[in-house]
Amino acid sequence: MRTQSRVGNSIAKPSRAYSLALAAIAIVLSTAACAGEERVCLENHYPVKLIGSETGSRCVSVLDEPPAGYTRYPEGKVPAVVGDKWYQYWKNVIFDASGKPLDVNGNPVQK
Repeated sequence: MRTQSRVGNSIAKPSRAYSLALAAIAIVLSTAACAGEERVCLENHYPVKLIGSETGSRCVSVLDEPPAGYTRYPEGKVPAVVGDKWYQYWKNVIFDASGKPLDVNGNPVQK
C-alpha cells in the first residue's frame, strides 16, 4: 500500500503543477490577445503592395524579392502591425509600375 500511496501522491502533484501551468498559459495568451497587436507578416517575412491597387498586399520571405506586380514599401515606412501608422497611411495609396506612390486620384504623394 505504501507504494500505491506514493504513486497516488506523485500523480497528484504533477496534476496541480499541470493545472497551474495551464492557468499561467491562459493568462499570458489572454493578455497578448488584449494587446491587439496583430503583425502584418510572420517572422522572417516582409509586406509588399500590389501595384495599381489600394488594398492588395502580401507577405514575402526575406530571402525573396517581391513577386512580379508587387513593390516594396519605402524604407522606414513599412507597416508592421495591423492598424499602425504606416498600415493606415498606405491603405489609400496606390503604387504605379515604377513604385511611385499615388493617391486614389492618381496624384503623387510624398514617400
